[in-house]
Amino acid sequence: MLHGVKRKGFLRVASIMPFPVCEKETCQISDPIGKASTLDLTSHKQDVVQIAIEPETSPAELFQDERNSSMYLNNSHTIEIEAKGLNPVVVFVQTDEGNQTPVAFKTGINVKAGKDVIGNNMKFLDVEKYTPIQKSHEAYLKELMEYCKDTPRHPSYHIHPPCGLVNDPNGLAYFGGKYHVFYQWFPFGPEHGMKHWAHVISEDLVKWEWSDQMLIPDQEYEKNGCYSGNSIEADGKLYLYYTANYKTEQGKIPKQAMAVMNSDGTILKSPNNPIIDEQPEGLIGEIRDPFVFEKEGAYWMLLGGGSTDGQARLILYKSTDLENWVYQGNIELTGIDLELGYMYECPSYIEIDGKDVLFLSLMGRTPMGERFHNEFSSVYFVGELSLEDKTFHVESFDEIDKGFDFYAPQAFYGKDRQPMMFAWLGCGAQELPYAKEDMWIHSLTMPRFLTIKEGKLCQEVPENIKNEYAHLDIDSKRIKPEEDTWYINLTDKQISEIQIGDQEDHLSIKIDWAAGHIVADRSTLKHQFSTEYGIQREVSMSEELKNIEIYYDNTFIEIYLNDGKDTMTLRVISRKCRKLI
Repeated sequence: MLHGVKRKGFLRVASIMPFPVCEKETCQISDPIGKASTLDLTSHKQDVVQIAIEPETSPAELFQDERNSSMYLNNSHTIEIEAKGLNPVVVFVQTDEGNQTPVAFKTGINVKAGKDVIGNNMKFLDVEKYTPIQKSHEAYLKELMEYCKDTPRHPSYHIHPPCGLVNDPNGLAYFGGKYHVFYQWFPFGPEHGMKHWAHVISEDLVKWEWSDQMLIPDQEYEKNGCYSGNSIEADGKLYLYYTANYKTEQGKIPKQAMAVMNSDGTILKSPNNPIIDEQPEGLIGEIRDPFVFEKEGAYWMLLGGGSTDGQARLILYKSTDLENWVYQGNIELTGIDLELGYMYECPSYIEIDGKDVLFLSLMGRTPMGERFHNEFSSVYFVGELSLEDKTFHVESFDEIDKGFDFYAPQAFYGKDRQPMMFAWLGCGAQELPYAKEDMWIHSLTMPRFLTIKEGKLCQEVPENIKNEYAHLDIDSKRIKPEEDTWYINLTDKQISEIQIGDQEDHLSIKIDWAAGHIVADRSTLKHQFSTEYGIQREVSMSEELKNIEIYYDNTFIEIYLNDGKDTMTLRVISRKCRKLI
């Protein structure tokens, strides 16, 4: 008996024997004879064949053709291969052991391991770390983007790179009736390198279009990359501010730069760059991530940095014309006794519900109870900003997100001046499973609407995005969805644990409703990463839990507690490429 459901152009097949299923027309491979046989697809002309391998027994034994030594797969695997006309096709299965030798499926098909047999046999360039996009790269990047389209871990509603690495969101704006999101992008691989500003545009925060108008570090003053910054609208134009990364053998020389996006979308860098080219006394050369805003009849710029005596510093500049800037000194946080590390990154300021709110990303902050366990942490402060006194008086503060994979948030005003935020769904220099195979890594969070309730920052998913997800009703603790993207709103206080995945490979979410306590545990996942920063994250609220919203977007997870009074953002990577759990 053959059972299947249509999903995103593929028919998902569940069977004890392997069958390929094709998008354009149905095709069937005969049951193999004997313990191992070769699957020959040379007669099939379909573009893509998807094969579900589900063994009769578990664990299924794999044996190497030559040495006949055994390996094991605990559960079914899904593979996707291209069948181009009459060209021979080799089937590839990535085992958990990462073997690179031919293997045979004992009860099924002959398979071979190796990344070059999937897709278009893409050969990746070994690009030097500080290489900007050049004219000569156009053909290669087009091919790389096409290759990355076929990798299986793409989210549907999280902004992610067409190839390479994404980190900090930059230049966020609602401009010309559309949302503009720039982000830090290294195009050539899933690791940190020469940062560009990639650019995507949306009218509804759901569908994002790629824009060729971006920032490419092609000037001497930015020879090591266009680092993070923000944007501000003035005179019908969008002014983009960023750090021009400039490294020397003696260390970084701080330089801040500006570009202007006109109403037609064209972007031009200022001929006066770098607009700030100095290192104030007492500060180290790591001065970066400008955030520009208008207040009290002038323009102000916040910069993150550190002092020569090892203290984090929030640096202030002032301008009347957005191009000429004068150093004002450092803003001090008052009303708080908290060690904040050796450096600030990605400062962000916004007014929410009549309160001043400051975002800072901290480097060097040590753990404190349940807080600050990631490599770097992001914190919000609610209070009052005095530009005259150069102080921010803190009334309340907390980590912005309590999950594993959240950093570098940026606040901005959306349509109708709605306070909003994006953040990097990642943190630090993570090495994720499958990244080198996929040739892309990380995403941004979904956009979040921001409010202040009882002194706390509350974050909510826009309703139109929520409606895009498949809504699940669960009647047991284990979630095994057929969909790649799903959403649940959990209110059943009889459920004390949720497991996302199967018995051997799952994320565990443990809930104490009355105590307002929740634990996300990655220890039961097969693929572990960033374990040096722990495998659990906890949230203890000051009130009982009333509802838990979980958004799953093909390995990207966002959890919202009590309508966003606390959030947990994390990545979970299953052994399976698709959702056969």
